[in-house]
Amino acid sequence: MLLPAPLRSALLVACSLLAVNGCGGSGEEAPGETVSEPVAASPAVNTDVAATVTTYGDHASQFVHTWRPQGGQRRLPVMVLIHGGFWRDRFALDLMEPLAADLVARGWVAVNMEYRRLGELDTGWPMLLTDVAAALDSVPEVLADLGIEATTVVVTGHSAGGQLALWAGARHLLPAGAPGAGPVLRPDAVIGLAAVSDLHAAAALGLSGSVVLDLLGGPPSQVPDRYDHTSPASLVPTGSRQLLVHGDRDDVVPATMSATYADKAAAAGDPVELITDPSADHFTVIDPGSVLWARTLEALDAG
Repeated sequence: MLLPAPLRSALLVACSLLAVNGCGGSGEEAPGETVSEPVAASPAVNTDVAATVTTYGDHASQFVHTWRPQGGQRRLPVMVLIHGGFWRDRFALDLMEPLAADLVARGWVAVNMEYRRLGELDTGWPMLLTDVAAALDSVPEVLADLGIEATTVVVTGHSAGGQLALWAGARHLLPAGAPGAGPVLRPDAVIGLAAVSDLHAAAALGLSGSVVLDLLGGPPSQVPDRYDHTSPASLVPTGSRQLLVHGDRDDVVPATMSATYADKAAAAGDPVELITDPSADHFTVIDPGSVLWARTLEALDAG
C-alpha cells in the first residue's frame, strides 16, 4: 500500500495544492459534503520524511501509515489522524496527508489511519468502530517497532473522523462488551476538527441523508444503546483534554454542534476548549496553511 517515494512526494504536493475532493477516494462528493475552497500549500510541508505502512487486520483497509521525521530521534510527540467523509468508502486517509506532512515538518510523528467504511461494510456497527479501536490500540506496538518513545499522544479527527477521535477519548468509559471498550491506548488529548460530535442530533438533522442510521443500523428509538456508546455527546464527562475546532461558514456540519458539545463537556467538568473562525468552512480546518490550523497547534501546545 505504500507508494514509491517519488510518487508519494508528488501526491503530497498535489494534495496540498488541489481541492480536498481532488485527492481523496474516488473524488466523488458525499451528499451534503461538498468542497468549496482548495486546500492551500503550507510553507511548513516537507515531503522528505520516512513513512511505513503497518496492518492491523486482514482487510485491505485495515492499515496505518506512520510518518516520522528524518534524523533518528527517539522521543517524539505523536498525533493519530482519522479522516472524515461521513464514514463512507469514497473518501480515504489521503485527505489527512497534508496535515501529516505538516506535522512531521514540525517534529511530530503522524500516524494516519485507515479503516473499513460504509460501502465496504453494509453497516458500520460494530465493525467500523472495532477497526478504529484496533488501529488505535496498535499504535504503541507500531511505535515500539520503530524505536519511538511517545512524549504525548494526541488523536485528531475531521468531520466523521472527529466523532471517532472524540469517541477515542471516551473508550475507557464504555461498558464491557461494547465495541471499543477496554482501550490499550488512552490519548493525552483529542481534537475534533468540524466534528460530528452528537450522533443523536446528526440523525435528527439528516446530515448527509441517512448516513448515521447506516452507521449504527437504525434510529435512536430502535438502537438507543448504540448511540449512547458511540456518540461523543452522550459520553461526557470523559476526563480527556479536548479541543473542538469549527468554522462558522461550515455548511456540512453545523458549527453549533461543536459549541453545544463544548458547553456540555465543560459543564460536566471536562477540560475542553472551543476554537472558532468566522471565515472558515468545513475544510479550512484541515488546511495546513490556514490560520485556524496554526491556532489549533498553538492551543495544543499551550495546554
